[in-house]
Amino acid sequence: MAKIEELTGLKGNPTQVGIFLKKLGLKRLKTYSVPAKFDQAQQTHFKKTN
Repeated sequence: MAKIEELTGLKGNPTQVGIFLKKLGLKRLKTYSVPAKFDQAQQTHFKKTN
């Protein structure tokens, strides 16, 4: 939101920013977590014991 304020001079909450982006033909993307790397040997051992 700071970048939008810097570029346009407009302040807004996340909902307003989403509406603003939609009017421009863009989408508001949400972040997501990336799963950590796992050890295949530990995974196999876990599956066998559980």
